[in-house]
Amino acid sequence: MQKKEGIGTAIRGIIEDKDGNIWFGTSSGLTKYNGHSFTTYALSEGLINDEIWAIDIDTNGTIWVGTVGGLNKFDGNKFETFEVPKEEVKNAKPMLSEKRIGDILIDKKGDIWFLTDGYGISKYNGVSFEFFTKENGLTDNNVADIFEDSQGNIWIGTFYGGVSKYDGSSFTNFTKDGIIEGIETYNFCEDNHGNIWFSAENFGVYKYDGTKFTQFTKEDGLATNTIQSIFEDNKGQVWFGTWEGVSLYNGKTFMAVSDKEPWAK
Repeated sequence: MQKKEGIGTAIRGIIEDKDGNIWFGTSSGLTKYNGHSFTTYALSEGLINDEIWAIDIDTNGTIWVGTVGGLNKFDGNKFETFEVPKEEVKNAKPMLSEKRIGDILIDKKGDIWFLTDGYGISKYNGVSFEFFTKENGLTDNNVADIFEDSQGNIWIGTFYGGVSKYDGSSFTNFTKDGIIEGIETYNFCEDNHGNIWFSAENFGVYKYDGTKFTQFTKEDGLATNTIQSIFEDNKGQVWFGTWEGVSLYNGKTFMAVSDKEPWAK
């Protein structure tokens, strides 16, 4: 393993294990920070590919690592390659690689959802796989983001088909049904009131309160309509990372961070 200060670039995943270690999925491998030093695990330690796209950790402490070249399981000592089968898809259009795992979700039941590149979703229950594609409910086989809310619903954002909600038996396709605008959707976040937030490329952000969607754009105070990340802090403020800085929502209005948080000035 490589011991060095700092971490690689293009950090696409961050998790904390039960011992308080912070793990980063980067373009240069898997990096662990123990509060004092950094340790990076790369090809030489058994990682299938250095370019990591997703990481998650299960109840056993196993780290699942999705890369551009496939999937690894890591127990803290060694990497194990784990083959993720995919559904057959007509005219599949991978964006980077047929083997890329773009995101990983371990849900409340312990089932693991893998976002494949152009082949929809492969769901693993520990024994067998179930597949979700355009043939059985997805609006698009190029899935961008996946999120489980507090009610157990699975929210799915895609690159070309907008956003859907899966309740365990059926899909509700909000974009396809004309309820929201924007075909490229991601950055799901649930606030402490149970509202679901997500971004729609070039159309700002949406808030879903369980009944209706409310859209917010530059006209409402966002820095831009292109949002890259969403996060709620312990004050109940919702933060939006954008292409043109950071916006903050206090429950009533949007503002620049420097207007609300003195440390940002």
